[in-house]
Amino acid sequence: MAILKHITEGGNFLHVSKRYLQDENFSLIERGFLTTLLALPDNWDYTDEGMSRIIPDGKDRIRAARKSLVKKGYIIMHKKRNSEGRYCGIDMEVFDNLLLKNPSAEKP
Repeated sequence: MAILKHITEGGNFLHVSKRYLQDENFSLIERGFLTTLLALPDNWDYTDEGMSRIIPDGKDRIRAARKSLVKKGYIIMHKKRNSEGRYCGIDMEVFDNLLLKNPSAEKP
């Protein structure tokens, strides 16, 4: 079957790596989840509940996809602390390739 591509206008495009899209170890939800994360604006306030409004697969599947991508090294979670050293949230760093490896993704 041929793949037909339509020419679109407007500039709402995302340039992503084929590396993870063609990786046979990625599930369909992981591919869609990572692509959706990459399409979000920087400093978007991430929550699993917020993602469930964008991706209709439910919070449990979204949470599982996020955890899987952390293990694979495509997402790095950084705990944020305030000036007093108290926990105040998490920053998420998202990559479309594994040029930068997540050290916690590898078992010693």
